[in-house]
Parts: sequence; structure tokens; C-alpha cells
Amino acid sequence: MVDFKKKTVGKTTKLATKTLQGIDAKRENPVFEQYTEGNLYKVPLKSIEPDPDQPRKHFDQIKLEELATSISSKGVLQPIIVRKNDIDKIDADFLIIAGERRYRASKIAKLDVIPVIFSKGDPAEIALIENIQRDDLNPIEEAYAYSRIMESHGYNQNQLSEVVGKARTTINEILTLNKLPDELKDECRTSDTPKNVLLEIAKIKDPKEMIFLYNKVKNENLTVAKIRQLTRPKPVRILTPMDKRVIAKIQEVKRLLPKINKVELNSGDKDILWSELSELQDVISGLLSQ
Repeated sequence: MVDFKKKTVGKTTKLATKTLQGIDAKRENPVFEQYTEGNLYKVPLKSIEPDPDQPRKHFDQIKLEELATSISSKGVLQPIIVRKNDIDKIDADFLIIAGERRYRASKIAKLDVIPVIFSKGDPAEIALIENIQRDDLNPIEEAYAYSRIMESHGYNQNQLSEVVGKARTTINEILTLNKLPDELKDECRTSDTPKNVLLEIAKIKDPKEMIFLYNKVKNENLTVAKIRQLTRPKPVRILTPMDKRVIAKIQEVKRLLPKINKVELNSGDKDILWSELSELQDVISGLLSQ
């Protein structure tokens, strides 16, 4: 990325810097055709609109206000990336490829123009890569962006991993988040639920159970380890010969206990029997409470 402030303070930038104002029609204005890929321009904010296919959907208002304060003081230090608008229903000359957060903050700061770099590259790829590198996407947005790129370009996971610079296993893991129910995804776009928690929830097959577990995580502050305990099937324990002998003895005691009342015992024997049964009860209670 070009450091706009560093490049322009005290000297003329090597990049072509132009202020374009009063552009009335993107198809009719001949100046529009003079844009060169990779060059730096100053463009009126009113001639720029966000791309509706931008993967990032949520912007923290408090952080936008903080960035706007910084921009008011120091200006936009990093140009946004734009492309020519080719969507008829959007009344703008440019669509944002990357830098929508800076664009929004600049509007809050009431700037008239903003530094941009013009690009003809694939807007979806550029936006995705920049957002990933800047950690601007939450897990749900990242999963959506991956799937959209794969569908629009016909990429497999190996090809996508080369484009975004992440391991194929990471790509595969993130894509599983697309299986989450829509209502859960909508809520997670504006929450700070950790990625590893969502990945554990996404491993569940039943959507209703996913929502139940997500609410349980929220209400009880469950750790990833606890979530795994709840979602993993309990291992089947193979009985050892000793286990089998102990179980046989317990079953034998169960058969004998109902016969105790029928046995004629003197008072001394009864005291001994009740003492043994009391100790046995304590042992059983201890085992059951584990």
C-alpha cells in the first residue's frame, strides 16, 4: 500500500495525483477513460460508493468515530482502492474494492475528497486479500467471502489457498462456518464470538442443536474444552477381566440383599450386618457422586 502522507508531504509524488470534481456521468465523461491502473488520484467522496458485494458487512461505530477523529487531524494516510462503477442502479463513478472503513470515517470527518488508487484487478479478490491481511473480517464474513470467490471463479480449495496465502486446511476449516444457521450467522457478524468456538459449533449436524449450544456458550461462558466435552461422543470403555469379576460380585450382592429379612439372626449378628451395609452404602454413594 502507498503511504499517502509520506509520499506527498514536501515533494511531488511520482504517482499521478489529480483532483477530479464535477463528474456527472461515468459513461459520458471522457476524463473517466484517462484513469491508469495503479495510479494515485484525489476523488470526491460523493463520486464513490461501497461495493454491494464487499465481504465485510459490519463496521464498529465507535471505532469509525475514532478513525474519523484521526483523519480530521492527520488526513487519510493510506489510499483506498477503487474501480470503475459498472452497476447501473448505483449512482456513483467508482466502487470501493478495499478501504470502506476509511471511506466511511472520511464521510464522518466531512472530507470532500479522498486519496484513491485506481485498479482494474478482480475487485472481489483484492477486497478479500486486503481484509484478511488487515484482519478486518470476522469469521462469518471470511467464510462467506471464501465461498463467493470459489463460486465466481470456479476455484477449488487448493487454488483459493494460493490466492489468499493460507493453508488449504485453514480454508477448509473456515468454509465449515457456512453450515451455521442464518440466524446464528447474523448474530455472529456483530459479536466477538471466537473463531475456534464457532468452528466447534459448526461440527454439529443438527441446526437446532447448533443454536442451542451457541446460546449455552453465551449464557455460561463455556470454554472450547467444555464445548468439546459436550459435543464429542463418549468413548466406549472395554471391560477388563477384573471389571467383569467386580460386576459379577455386585450382581450377586443384589440377588442376596432381598433375602436378608428372611434370615434369622441374633442381635449381635444383626448389628454386624447393619454396620457392613452402612459401610457399603457409603462406598456406593461415593462411587455415584464421582
